Amino acid sequence: MLNKTAQVSFMLTVFGGVLAIPAVAGMVVVAPANAKVAATATVTAKATVYAPTVARAVFALGIEGRTAINPVTTLQNNVPLVYYFTDLRNMTGQTVSHRWAYNGTVVATVSFHVRGPRWRVWSTKRLLPSQLGKWTVTVVDGQGHALAQSSLSYVKAVSQAPASPALASPTPATQPTAKTGP
Repeated sequence: MLNKTAQVSFMLTVFGGVLAIPAVAGMVVVAPANAKVAATATVTAKATVYAPTVARAVFALGIEGRTAINPVTTLQNNVPLVYYFTDLRNMTGQTVSHRWAYNGTVVATVSFHVRGPRWRVWSTKRLLPSQLGKWTVTVVDGQGHALAQSSLSYVKAVSQAPASPALASPTPATQPTAKTGP
């Protein structure tokens, strides 16, 4: 959160009546009915401006209720699907991307248009069992500035048995998919 100070000036002129200016920086100005007044006032008020942030950025095994479940930093290669989840704050109207890299080489970029003050987004990547090593996702803004980064170690499984029956059949590597929402 950033605190900024704004300065507001206004001219108040009253001729023979009551004039009230409600809540200018928390102040009410009232002139008596018989007043002939011309006045200038300067009001200084503090406004709170919230900085754009990435509140959370994690690799996970799933998404439920628009949040990451089962966050991971190491994943065995018998689990072929991984999610990358980010919780964005105060970035309405901006474009944010997940830049996926495998062992230092960018392999995919998934972009999102942020449509609210809190916007949760995720992308997925299917990993081949042979793609062992370091996977990194960098969250970047529309100008390409890094906002957050996380890494995942994709390692050889202790047992090559699938993690679940649904994962028993081989699945090809694909481009990441994306989901967004408040």
